[in-house]
Amino acid sequence: MIFLVYHNAFSNFFAQDDFVLLQKFSAGGLWTNLIKALTSYHETHWRPVHNLFFLISGSIFGKNYVLYHIFLFSIHLTTSYLIFLISLQALKNRTSAIVSSIIYATHPFNFISLYWISGGATELSFMFFLIGFLFWLKNKIQYFLLFFVISLLASEAMLVGILIIIAWELFSGKASMKIRDLKISLFVAAFFAITRFIFLTPRNTYNVYGVKISLGSISALKYYLLRTLGFAETNGDLLISIVLVVLILTLLFLFIKGFNRNLQNIFFFSSVLVFGLLPFIAIPNHLSPHYMNISVWAFASIIGLILSREKRVHYLLVFIFVIVCFFSTEITQKNNWVVSRGQLSKKYISQIEKRNLPAGSTLVFNNNPISSSLDAYYALGGGDGISFWFRDKNYKFCFTEFESCGNLP
Repeated sequence: MIFLVYHNAFSNFFAQDDFVLLQKFSAGGLWTNLIKALTSYHETHWRPVHNLFFLISGSIFGKNYVLYHIFLFSIHLTTSYLIFLISLQALKNRTSAIVSSIIYATHPFNFISLYWISGGATELSFMFFLIGFLFWLKNKIQYFLLFFVISLLASEAMLVGILIIIAWELFSGKASMKIRDLKISLFVAAFFAITRFIFLTPRNTYNVYGVKISLGSISALKYYLLRTLGFAETNGDLLISIVLVVLILTLLFLFIKGFNRNLQNIFFFSSVLVFGLLPFIAIPNHLSPHYMNISVWAFASIIGLILSREKRVHYLLVFIFVIVCFFSTEITQKNNWVVSRGQLSKKYISQIEKRNLPAGSTLVFNNNPISSSLDAYYALGGGDGISFWFRDKNYKFCFTEFESCGNLP
């Protein structure tokens, strides 16, 4: 089903941050790359595990972008399977587990995570958190802490994981029996938060991302709620939206009809849905659906709970949702920036390969029939795309949008 919805992702070329991170963490020797991956935070986010993703994949896959996408698909498949296992462990219902994992796996929010190699940061961290949560459910605190820390080192957004753990214990009525484990987990989360946001985050990062709670946060909340419910960011087909609205109303009707069932778990996942929104409504200037891993997991699990006893309709409704996801993805790829910038960077690199200029030449990117200089700058990661793809050529580059390139050799 994932392949049905997202099969075109395999053909999407490198773009923007892909080049920046691959050039930064896989261009040098192994030890140099490893040190940079573990310590770098001045020029990029301090996410050692995500950096290691680029070190390892860049060293193994090189320029073969298809293999990177296969790697991303394997992570996504693993995450979806973990959702299945957690539902089995926590909810003790196989139908709920199947439904929730399929809804998460095919949901339209996955578009950027699967089409854009750099977009895998949140999914990578979420995968490690789910592994940890599975160990928490099995009362193996030491393994939970290990994978919780790994998830934090992949993306600081997983700090909300501690809220999920607390909520699970409160709703299950077992919090009093796990006070010691909860205190240890809280200490680990607090220590990471202080270290990460005070010592390992440059001040200008807060300005660039516009970290604040403001009126813009209301618009961000609306944006993310729509993405969580399955409405694609660039959906141009009214019929798809109508079908999705009818589907949601049907689920709401089924929930009201069986109101007394699974309320404890539905309340838990409703709180998880809110937790997943929290970090991102504080950065309303950087909206992207692929941040919604936690909220979509919660949404998918709520659907799984609602349909757990609806034997006659649950497969039909899931099938309809998957079809909606298929058409949403088909439309989104026609006008999404990830695809357009991937196509643009591929055009420029193909053109440069055909010209086969001497080593050391300077490439000037001005406004031209292919794109503007600014678009070229973004698509090629500020020039890192040239450095990554033509490492042996030592090409220099100049973008007329920012520089005076007329007198360059």
